[in-house]
Amino acid sequence: MTQYRELYQTGKFKACEEECHKQLSVNQRDPDVWFALCLSLLSQKKWNEALTASQDALENLKLRPHEASMFHQFSGDASKGARDLGQALTHYTKASDLGPGRADAHYALADCLFLENKFESCERILERLFRIGGTVDDGYYAKALYMFSRLPGSTTVASFFEQYPTLKKDVDDPAFFFAIGNLLVRDEQFEISANFFDTANLMLRSREPYNFSRDLQVLELQQKKLDEAVNEGQGQFGPTFPRPVFIVGMPRTGSSLLEQMLGAHSRVKPLGEGDWLLGSILKEAKVTYGPKGMTLFFEKCRDERFCRDVRENFLSAVGQDHEVVVDKTLQNFQFIELIRIIFPNALILHTKREKEPCIWSAYRQNFTAGVRFSESLTELSTYYDGVEAVIGKWGEKLPEQIVEVQYEEVISDPEAMIRKILQRIGLEFESTCVNPSEQSRKVNTASRVQVTRPIYKTANKDFEPFKDLVASRLEELQA
Repeated sequence: MTQYRELYQTGKFKACEEECHKQLSVNQRDPDVWFALCLSLLSQKKWNEALTASQDALENLKLRPHEASMFHQFSGDASKGARDLGQALTHYTKASDLGPGRADAHYALADCLFLENKFESCERILERLFRIGGTVDDGYYAKALYMFSRLPGSTTVASFFEQYPTLKKDVDDPAFFFAIGNLLVRDEQFEISANFFDTANLMLRSREPYNFSRDLQVLELQQKKLDEAVNEGQGQFGPTFPRPVFIVGMPRTGSSLLEQMLGAHSRVKPLGEGDWLLGSILKEAKVTYGPKGMTLFFEKCRDERFCRDVRENFLSAVGQDHEVVVDKTLQNFQFIELIRIIFPNALILHTKREKEPCIWSAYRQNFTAGVRFSESLTELSTYYDGVEAVIGKWGEKLPEQIVEVQYEEVISDPEAMIRKILQRIGLEFESTCVNPSEQSRKVNTASRVQVTRPIYKTANKDFEPFKDLVASRLEELQA
């Protein structure tokens, strides 16, 4: 095994990068070295350097179509990482065309089209992937089928396998079981679909250890903090420009829809989900998630220098090209103690939804990271209660900063709700805010299909077939 391959396979990406440059200084014509260099740069999230390396390889090497397909995919991955979806789409299209038998290239293209809200084109590429047949890698097949099951359409389980008879009907991957569950809902086979969601979540839980008690301990620390006076530290900092708005709460409470509505305003910049605030906290405090980290965080909130640095880092990261920025990282409810100190003019929007539709909607989602409690209805129920208790108490103590936004009210009368929120922010109403599906901004969350349609007023009705089933399961689990 060559040294650069060994370095990459052992996770020594920086050393691999350096070794590849050393090899290329002697011989620039070896595709394998360029291949390893691109992978090492992508693994380090050096998007611009990875894009340059993959483009250099495409321009300077005599590549076979399959090899060129791989380097175009690297260019697509780098462009996607740099949030240039237009350029990513161009490269993924070339990768797919040059590698007609490459399921990974087709999936990358489909995923980019999905992010671009081009659902009809996405479906066509997925169909191309499925036509590759039984040679499709199980992982890509499962992810592709899950994506397919979330697209608008009427394809059922039976019709899908009739159309693609060479595809497997059983794959050891949670995404496959989530997908079949979704397709069974279209068949109105609700109890069977629920069994598939159960299997998918059990598989997720068995594959990686998860300590739910740690999440509960963090919530308990939040509750304890709420018992203390909340005026400490206030008055140290003045209002900021731009004015931050934080959307917090449970997943599947309409937070993506709300952010899309606000983001349609000409004076508002939607940030999506990310490390805008958490990244600043981690940079300055060097804390890790968990009870010890949260305890240290609360201690740091008394440190004026820490508070100032987090505030400046956040404002520098979000820019000053809009009057208002919206951060919808739902877990930011854990940092309300800091938000109230460093952003005295911040508005915190607490998105809420009726409990059982909320937790069932989360239970049937194949979340990629950060929502491990969604793998158990019991844990979802417990976590829901804890989050609502914490944010609810903060709302009582900070009524001027925290506004409850009930999902059912948003979908029943979106204009009234958005007018109320904009008034609290200090902005005039714009009609674009009630037509978020017509906006071009991309949404990279579990709700990205829903928010690209006209406001979906029957979401809780979709829960009705599962209502008795979920209620009985929760009763059994609690007993």
